[in-house]
Amino acid sequence: MGPARRLLAAAPVISILAVLWAAVGMAGTTSAATVELRVEGAEATLHERVVETSVHRVDGGDGTGPHVCSGPPGETPGPTVTGALDDAMRSAGLAWRGTWSGSSGDFLIDSIAGEDSTTTGPWSILLNGNLTPVGGCSARVRSGDRVLLARDVVFSSKTLRLTGAAEVKPGQSFSLNVTDERDGGAPVGGATVTGTSLQAGGAGPTTTTAGTGSASFAIDEPGTYRFKASHPDGIRSNAVEVCVGVSGCTVDPEPEGPPFRMLKFEDGQQFLRGAAPRILRGRLNSGSGVRLALRHRNGRKCRAWSGQQRRLIGRRCGSKPLWFKSPADAGRWTYRLGHLPPGEYRLFGRAIGVPPVRWRPGVNRIDFKVRRQRLSRPGLVRMAGRYLRRAAKGSEVRSSGLYSAWSTLALGTRRDRGAARAVGVLLSKKAARLPTGELARNLAALQALHRGPAQLRRKAPVSRRAGMAAELTRRQSPDGSFEGNVNLTAMAILALPRIGTTAALAADWLEGVQGDDGGLGHAPGAPPDVDTTGLTAWAFARAGRNAPARLSGRFLRSLQNDDGGFPSMSGGDSNAQSTGLAMAGIRAGGIRPVRLGTEDGITPFHFLAILQRRKGALGYAPVLSVSPFWFPAPAIMVLTMWGRLTAGP
Repeated sequence: MGPARRLLAAAPVISILAVLWAAVGMAGTTSAATVELRVEGAEATLHERVVETSVHRVDGGDGTGPHVCSGPPGETPGPTVTGALDDAMRSAGLAWRGTWSGSSGDFLIDSIAGEDSTTTGPWSILLNGNLTPVGGCSARVRSGDRVLLARDVVFSSKTLRLTGAAEVKPGQSFSLNVTDERDGGAPVGGATVTGTSLQAGGAGPTTTTAGTGSASFAIDEPGTYRFKASHPDGIRSNAVEVCVGVSGCTVDPEPEGPPFRMLKFEDGQQFLRGAAPRILRGRLNSGSGVRLALRHRNGRKCRAWSGQQRRLIGRRCGSKPLWFKSPADAGRWTYRLGHLPPGEYRLFGRAIGVPPVRWRPGVNRIDFKVRRQRLSRPGLVRMAGRYLRRAAKGSEVRSSGLYSAWSTLALGTRRDRGAARAVGVLLSKKAARLPTGELARNLAALQALHRGPAQLRRKAPVSRRAGMAAELTRRQSPDGSFEGNVNLTAMAILALPRIGTTAALAADWLEGVQGDDGGLGHAPGAPPDVDTTGLTAWAFARAGRNAPARLSGRFLRSLQNDDGGFPSMSGGDSNAQSTGLAMAGIRAGGIRPVRLGTEDGITPFHFLAILQRRKGALGYAPVLSVSPFWFPAPAIMVLTMWGRLTAGP
């Protein structure tokens, strides 16, 4: 799932998978930001207040002192999510604790306001309703942003948002609306909305939302009431205060949410030539339809999309938008575009029959770019391989068992001659002294060398591999698992030199804990995640269990995002590591790469190519410009010869 403490609280982090894959100046700063920061514990709201945050060094209380926490390395420093958390907790007199990881340059959030993170309930970060693809010190914030830290994200697919009237008369009927921020503001039916009197205390009026997400109330007793919404599959909502017969409550400027919203892609997103948006989609909360306008600029030449001619036509730069219409059905709208050539684009959208609202990037105005570059899968693999080969020479790799295993495993699978450069670290410790995860990982890396050419096989002595395999077999539990953990068990199957009784028993256990939909979490009963499911599908294929491998492959295929990549959890943003492991699992399930395209024709290869830097490294996500070297490893393993995956590392 990522480096152990993987970009820390960037999305729901399954810590045991991290055991396998990881132990993975302020001049020129931007101005302060005023954000809404909310902390939702397992049973109650721990903090909810507006806070002003600015760039400062952050101390997580782990004894390592204050650290720079001002955005991605190499970029202009600015306010961040973790900085906002630190400011909010200090101003409220509450404590939080985080463990610093020097390898990823971020904090793993251990506790907030006395509530500790757990394996099944880690602290996760959401920004404006969506899981952040990076850690809190890399996630930048701007004034008006909504920061949410929650513990039940791994069990919840919805991020509830509550809006509605602020001041009413006694006995007057009013409505509050519950929407899902993670689904573009879709109404949420079946949510429980509960009010509490701030004067009298105790539970107040309670009702359940209809299918439209609306909950109706009429309160006779004057006073101020605070409402919150909850749902069995959702994160608790923000609070809304309603003044009944009194004044002082803030009116929500958009009680119904934005009337128009674009979905599918983000503001500032980039696409490769030939894999640009073909179908536009969005949500309409009010109005009879939508008006759209698309501008294109390539150097000094400007064009605009013509709804009548259904193509880009010449247009003077800076001219007014050329509008075209699209009908809406059941609150959703769709418009099919034609071929979009390289250049910079700006897409506008408005609801028909509704007073215009201000332009909001990512909501009703989106800028995107189509590069001149076309996808070259061989070039993608070649450049990433060269980057890993160079990284394997460095002292950082040779001094770390984690990094050495990653580079050896990825390059060995590719049968690259540079795969053995860091093998000495893998052989430096006795097998009996290694944790099970590290033992399986190191053995898998050595097995990758053994399956390569003679000059690589010599670097993986038969006696050492046999001893490690025997030690790993000795640690198998009677039920067939390794420490009752899905990731350890799958990795053991991939690491063992042959599929014998040990691997068969492990595969039986994995089949027993596989969900009906094919997904698997880090432990039996845990919510399924992409990284674990991809790794396990790969193990199923190696063990010859084709049926469960196909089932997991279909589950993974259903989670592909519109950008072609895969998230760590359903509803999250795509990242390189999860995309690589998803591709391994999908291929193990028998699904060919040509079938991995979205409705716009964007494949995981396109997503990874967008993330590739000049020297071959792959960024973790589009918003993270600097990444540790191990992120290309899962992608390299699946971008090489597909057949080698089912043979094991």
